[in-house]
Amino acid sequence: LPGKGKVHKAYPWVLVGGDTHRPSCIIYRFYLTRKHAHAKEMIRDFQGNLHSDKYGAYQALAEKGVITWTPCWMHIRRKFFEAKSGDQAFRERILEQIRELFIWERLAWQCTDERRLEIRQSKELPIIESITHDCRKKLEENILLPKSKLLAAISYFFGLEPYVRNYVFDPYARIDNGVAE
Repeated sequence: LPGKGKVHKAYPWVLVGGDTHRPSCIIYRFYLTRKHAHAKEMIRDFQGNLHSDKYGAYQALAEKGVITWTPCWMHIRRKFFEAKSGDQAFRERILEQIRELFIWERLAWQCTDERRLEIRQSKELPIIESITHDCRKKLEENILLPKSKLLAAISYFFGLEPYVRNYVFDPYARIDNGVAE
């Protein structure tokens, strides 16, 4: 880092790759800022699934068709978990459905690539569709407080919704980016 003897705040960026349950490659890069340019630089020649939180640089790359963005379901889950006010029955139903996704994923990763895709598409995809339907229906009720955490969780989900299914179509894609976290 610049400036001998000085301490600088740095941001770690983690790249994890491989086609097994335990990724074979982990790269750490540190930058002094969180500029979108760093993400673009790191993955400039990459093609395939990119797992991440809802960082705008990744969404921009996905919208341009540069990557297949696979948002992290752990981050989605956390938003609903933190929404401790409002319709708790709805919140619990969404959290239960997300839990089911992770249970199916645990089973899927013990199977062949082909069977993993079958499980994802026959078991997990309907759960994702149910979550999408339930969240859309909740928004249509128009009874959520504008600054509620439940509305924030649903909004977070819908900001990712075009991409949340991407992992079910690639046997090596993951439901979350936990391995990098």
